[in-house]
Amino acid sequence: MKKIVKNSILLLTIAMVFVACDDFIEDDISSDRINLLAPANNTTTVQLTHTFWWDWLDGAEMYNMQVVEGTFSSVTKFLLDTTISTNKFEYTLYPGSFQWSVRGLNNGSETYFTTFNITVDSTLDISSLQVVL
Repeated sequence: MKKIVKNSILLLTIAMVFVACDDFIEDDISSDRINLLAPANNTTTVQLTHTFWWDWLDGAEMYNMQVVEGTFSSVTKFLLDTTISTNKFEYTLYPGSFQWSVRGLNNGSETYFTTFNITVDSTLDISSLQVVL
């Protein structure tokens, strides 16, 4: 009887260890992709402040967001590199061409960056121009 109880306790302990391991094993998100939502790719706008927004990614605990003036392959100015736990981030730009990118992170893996372009064009705002009649 003691042997059955010991075996049962041993089997129960082993089963609990395997079930509890799921809490420590992170999902592998390295082949997943972040779906950027706004501002849309290749947006041209006069608006300076933008809410950058993307879909939640299952398995990602944090997001790394970067913004550069120019492109990531030819950076004029590195403006932002932040890690956040939400899927929205508000940031103010100035007139120029920019790229923004986001990747998902957890303790075990990370996705590749997904990148969009945005242009802030102050010449589109004609409210300050004087019309000569």
